[in-house]
Amino acid sequence: MTGDVLVAALAAAVAGLSPPPLTIGNPAPKLSPLTFVRGNPVKELAKGTVYVVEFSGVECVPCHEVIPLLTKLQKTHPKVVLISVYSDDEKAVREFLADKGKGADYRVAVDSAGAMWKKWSAAALQGGIPTAFVVDAAGKVAWIGDPASLPDLLAQIVAGTFDPRADTMRLRFEQGLALRERRLQEQERQVMAEHKRVSELEQAGKLSEALVATDRALVRFAGWPRANSYFRPKKMYLLAKLSGRKDEVVALATDLAIDARLSGQWSELSSTATHLLNVVERVTPKDPDRRLVDLAVALLAGQEPNDLRWKPPAEAQKARASILYLQGRAHHLRGDHRKAASALQDALALIEKLKPDPGVNEKDFAAEQKQMADFFRECLAEYRRAADARPK
Repeated sequence: MTGDVLVAALAAAVAGLSPPPLTIGNPAPKLSPLTFVRGNPVKELAKGTVYVVEFSGVECVPCHEVIPLLTKLQKTHPKVVLISVYSDDEKAVREFLADKGKGADYRVAVDSAGAMWKKWSAAALQGGIPTAFVVDAAGKVAWIGDPASLPDLLAQIVAGTFDPRADTMRLRFEQGLALRERRLQEQERQVMAEHKRVSELEQAGKLSEALVATDRALVRFAGWPRANSYFRPKKMYLLAKLSGRKDEVVALATDLAIDARLSGQWSELSSTATHLLNVVERVTPKDPDRRLVDLAVALLAGQEPNDLRWKPPAEAQKARASILYLQGRAHHLRGDHRKAASALQDALALIEKLKPDPGVNEKDFAAEQKQMADFFRECLAEYRRAADARPK
């Protein structure tokens, strides 16, 4: 994507919000009524004065870490009015200032109702803290971002030499990203709500009605992230529960398997294989369709998913062990218990040799490793018993 196209795309994304987000160059919002717990109260933003309005929180560790920086900035620029706004309750803020925040040598105010947060941070699509707003002497927003970036640019804003163009694009990008994330979250919320409704119909035994609702959802949510991963497997399960629909199940299962292989993602591959085996083992155990097992075996065979090469070593090995487990399960359902046992033995060997990747909690890693190893041993024992019981 070219620079001009990117700019246009981001502008369109931000323009789609109503009202448009607060950004650099806009008149600064008014101050909401605040309870000042440190420093002289400020009721309004006066022209001719530069303000820094920083949003913080008593439980926010990064907010604690910028306190020395903000204190130094206030001393370096005594004519700048620096206000740190906390959305916590007043008691908690006062206790914080008496302890971890005692070094905050600038104005601190409480916004327990969140009115300032709504007019400033939420309006600018800033979801986290700490976040700082700089208001220039003309009363306009000169900058929005991480307070850690303030030392260099605040001096320029005070001197009237700051060029906001580079940060305007940075902020436009961040706001476009935040807006897209919100839209995706809302889409996923709607998808999950409809999936829950379909599942309730299924649980009530209304399979035909659930199938119709699933087909409608696939049309309604076409192109939405994760919609297919929710509703296409659901449709396969529903078809499997209805008599006379085996060929439709296999056709849909084949499409799912092809898409999983083309994705190059191990999570897609393992999830699809699991769905196929679940239909055989749990949905239709009295009348299993061997074709679904054969399809799962074909899906799991061959070249490993592309994304495993980019994962940390232990994470990649756990994924490989999971694929081997699924291969063993598929061979077991196929009746080839010796192949199943061999696959589980290989999976167990991978898990037992694992060492945690850098930065991973060793205690949690060991607990997960033991859980996987114990489960694989149970499966291995089951498959070996099945192999021994089968006539030679």
